[in-house]
Parts: sequence; C-alpha cells; structure tokens
Amino acid sequence: MSAKESFKRMAKIYDEYRKADELILRVLSNEIQELRTIKSKLSMLDIGCGTGNYSIPLAKGFDIKLTGIDFSEEMLMQAQQKFPKGKWLLQDLKTADFKDNSFDIVLMTYVVQHIQDYDQVLQMVCRILRKPFGKLLIVTDDHDQFHASFYHRYVPRILEIDLERFPKVDELSNYLSEIGFDVHIHKVTKKIQVSDIKDIDELVEKGKARYFSTLTLITDSELKKGLEKMKEALVNELKSGVIVRTREKTILVARARFCNY
Repeated sequence: MSAKESFKRMAKIYDEYRKADELILRVLSNEIQELRTIKSKLSMLDIGCGTGNYSIPLAKGFDIKLTGIDFSEEMLMQAQQKFPKGKWLLQDLKTADFKDNSFDIVLMTYVVQHIQDYDQVLQMVCRILRKPFGKLLIVTDDHDQFHASFYHRYVPRILEIDLERFPKVDELSNYLSEIGFDVHIHKVTKKIQVSDIKDIDELVEKGKARYFSTLTLITDSELKKGLEKMKEALVNELKSGVIVRTREKTILVARARFCNY
C-alpha cells in the first residue's frame, strides 16, 4: 500500500484515535510563546499537516497565520472543515515552492519518517524560516521508544519497519546542526496503564482500525496474528496486576541561525 493510500484509509479515523498529546502541545506552546516576545504576529507552516490536530489548536491559541501542506486530499478536507481560516495546500514537498524567510515556525509532527530524502526537506525548511529566530519543531520517536509499545512488541514486523524508516534522533539533531540550526531535544513521558480486559479490547480495536500508518503497511494476516498474540499476552500479564508502561516521545526544537549547505 502506498503512503497516499495509507493516509486515505486512515483519514476517517484519524481524529478519533490520534488526538493531540497535551504534553507535546505544552512544549510546543512554550516554544511559540517565546517567539511571541520577539514578534507579535506569527506565521506557521505545518508540513504533513494531516487533519491539523496539532497546528490548529496552536494557531487558535496564539492567533497564528497557518499554512498546512499534505498529499492527502481526505486529510486536508477535514483540516479545512475544522479551521477554514487556514491555508491548506494539496502538494508534494518535492514540488512545494515557498519564498525565503517566509515563516516564523515550521511544524513537523510524526512526518519525518515518511520523507525519503529528509535532508533536502530540512534544507528547504532552513531556507524558508526567518532568521535568526525562526523555529523548526519536530515531533518524532527515537528508536528505543518503540519497545514500550504493545503493538511493536507483539506485531514484530512493524518494529522492523519503524526502525528502518524513523531516523535516529541523534543523527537528525547532528544534521540540523550542520546546516545551520541550534538544536535542543525535549523528552515527554507518560504512563500507559492497562487495568482490565476492556483496556485490552480497546487496544485490539485500535490496532484493527490501523490507527497509525505502520499498521497499514502489513498484511491482514500479519496484523490478525499479532493482535491475537498481543491480547493473549496482556490477558496473562494482567493476572499479576495492572500493566504499566512508560511511553516517551521526542520533540526537537531547532532555531534557524543561517543556512550552511
């Protein structure tokens, strides 16, 4: 299944299962608030915006001029319905043409793993950010974070897929530094708790809905076997008490100083 087909399939359930994480929004809000001390009216480009589940609340909260770009027409239609004030562009990143120094903020939430030549995209981001204070905000997962996921543990091939497609955070940070960014890495953690069979069934149903993109990249048979294995393992583990895992997410905050490429 192609990436475009994957997100077309996910569009109907995206806002139900992929609500914005409040801890991540808090970090993003703090970074934007800092920019407000420099400039009162800000502009933001949301790359791979999807339904705007992160950029829309930020735009509303800080009165930001918002542009979103995505290759999924279905995702963009939902974003448009939620926030008509935004400018929503159906474009491929490779053909997108933005003027130099045209945005104060560029947001990329769980999108860098979908970009084959992310170095070229990050160079473009450096060019379009206003310097010396423009900020690139990247939300992603580091490799060790997958091991806390029930799905990655019990549906083995998605672990293999994500380890291959997600760039390591240190490598991403080093590249950003090389091309002209000052980079800070934030980690946010929260507890995931499975208390009863209802919680397990909810995890299984979300998996069946293929609520994150990696699940759309495996066969029906692989998914079915993996979810059955996950349910059986969690039911057995629950006999010993409540199951608690720590889920960690990563936010890279990169301030554009110059472009060195």
